[in-house]
Amino acid sequence: MIMSKKKAVLGIIISLFIALLVAMYLLGGFLPVFGRLIAKTKLNSYKDGIAEVRYDFINNYYLGSDSNGNQYKYYLGKNTIYDPVYDDLMRETIDKQYQSFLESCPFDSVVFPSEGDAYTTLDAKDHSKSYVKLYLISVYDAVHLNEEDTKLRMCEILEELCRHIDCNITAIQYRYNNLDGMYEMDCDFDDKPIMSRDLKAYIEKSEHDEQDIIYIQWKKEHEEKSSK
Repeated sequence: MIMSKKKAVLGIIISLFIALLVAMYLLGGFLPVFGRLIAKTKLNSYKDGIAEVRYDFINNYYLGSDSNGNQYKYYLGKNTIYDPVYDDLMRETIDKQYQSFLESCPFDSVVFPSEGDAYTTLDAKDHSKSYVKLYLISVYDAVHLNEEDTKLRMCEILEELCRHIDCNITAIQYRYNNLDGMYEMDCDFDDKPIMSRDLKAYIEKSEHDEQDIIYIQWKKEHEEKSSK
């Protein structure tokens, strides 16, 4: 009987430990001991000389440094690598393509950010594959549209933008504002292009009490202009 109880307690402890490991991996991409070894191996397969690897508990990635002080990130959950030099090159390329989009943009009532912004990671298994998260923040459209038409317009704008940006966009943070509300799309499809999905399902409208002061002021100014 005593042995049975000890086995039961041991089984519970083991189950809780496994559950804890799974939770840490799923929520933060962290595995004690093994995660660091995996990260070091993956980073060294990309860049020789990565000696020091530690886990950043705040940002949920492994950070490795080479002898020159250059730092690289490894995301265990996604099995991807962040190289700041490569990311800078991609930002420059994407911004040039974004400027081309602005020059030919058919949406006359829309004010876009002046620069394109993105975050690019590399596949840790196949370094020829890259995954881009696009940031399209603070888009202002001086029109009145209901919620369904707003979602359609957001997707039309994004589709036109993706025609100009020649890269594998797999994630996006997109904030769109018109005279009837603030909307946001924030989604990540890992290695799948965003345009392969029905993006309307990922758009959320902010509640009235969530509207920020910049939007409220912008809306007020446009409503005052239209009333004159």
